[in-house]
Formats: sequence, C-alpha cells, structure tokens
Amino acid sequence: MRPAEGRHPRHADLLATGGINGTAKFDEPTAAIRPQYAGLLVAEAMEYPVDVPGFTGEKGVEHWPNAVGDFESGFPDGEDLCHVPELVSSFDRPELPAIADDPMTPDVDETVEATPPVSVSYEWTDARWLNTPDAQGTQFEADLKFTQDGCTAEFHVVAVSPAVHCVTDEDCTATGNGINPDFAVECDNSINDPMSPDVVDDPMTPEDEAVDYGLCVLAKPIPSYE
Repeated sequence: MRPAEGRHPRHADLLATGGINGTAKFDEPTAAIRPQYAGLLVAEAMEYPVDVPGFTGEKGVEHWPNAVGDFESGFPDGEDLCHVPELVSSFDRPELPAIADDPMTPDVDETVEATPPVSVSYEWTDARWLNTPDAQGTQFEADLKFTQDGCTAEFHVVAVSPAVHCVTDEDCTATGNGINPDFAVECDNSINDPMSPDVVDDPMTPEDEAVDYGLCVLAKPIPSYE
C-alpha cells in the first residue's frame, strides 16, 4: 500500500559532529523523516491565533514531529541501498482552545470551536534509500505503523523525491519537474494531498473545471527505473 492520504514523508540525512578538523563524521550518518501530516499538526498549533496551553513549540519534548534513526553503515550495501532499521516519532498536540466571537464586529461571527488533542506516532522499520550517482537518496522504501489516538494502521511506503503534483502520468515525466528522467514513475490520483486539493466542477458553468490532483509515485519497487 502507499502512504495514507496526503501524508507523504520528507526526509533528510544528518551527520554527527566531531570529525577531523571540525568536519562531520561521515561514517556515522543519521536519517530524519517528517511526515507532512505531522508537520501540519505542529504548524497548526504554532500558527493558532490564540495561545495553545501546553504547547511548547516544535522542539518541545512532546511535540517533536521528526522520526530519527541511525544508518547501519556510512556506505551503501551491494544493492546500492542505505538502511535504517528503525525510526520512531511519537508526540501529542494539545487541544486547540475555542475562540470567542469578537463583539466589536457584529456582522461577522469569528467563533471557533475547540479542536480535541491529538496523539500521533510513526514507527518506521526497514527503511532504505537508493544511493547511486544518479539517485542520491531520491528513492525510498519502508514499512510504517501509524497510530493516532489509539487507532493503528500499517502501510508499505514507497516514495520519490522531489514531491511532484500531477493529473496524468505525463506530468511525472515532464522535462524540468525535478524527477530523474530515468526513473519509472506514474501519477497516483488516489492520493489526496491537502496542500493541493482537487478542484470541483462548477455546475453553473458549461465547462468542466474538475481537476483530480495526485502525486507522482514510483511505478515499481526500488530501484524503479525505466
């Protein structure tokens, strides 16, 4: 299965400090994954128009959305894959408090109901990145156990970087979209990305304005090449 709707991950490689002459320790790399959904939960609290009691910011102990884990080695294996056995992120976002109506604007009702607290965890296992001269970590595969408020779902995740929105397969192979042209990719319109929602047809116009946006995904397990 592909990731849950709109929850495609962002990932980065981190390096330990303390190498020779102030350089990083390139033989001790660490990976970090931030799912889009986790980042949106944190951003919603950070940008909320009133204070959120109990929220200590993105780097608060209970509100850290990044899953972090160590690579098994500083070098790819015989199949050009870099492995991280486990990356875990678990955090709680407090309740977003209700917002009262402003009596100074009688023509506008600014009332906002409280949003319940959310508890989310991501357990990534057998994560692996393709690392070759033409695919420097831009193909990714892992197993994921996602839990929200006690409800758990398991997924097999396959990802490609960069994230490219699409309507047809041709959008995923278009020149200049950032995806390696040698990759085998296709458009998955079943993914509903909150950052690029579908466009609904306007029944008052004769034209069909409906657009079913999706995301470009790998067409087969890594390494996914044409």
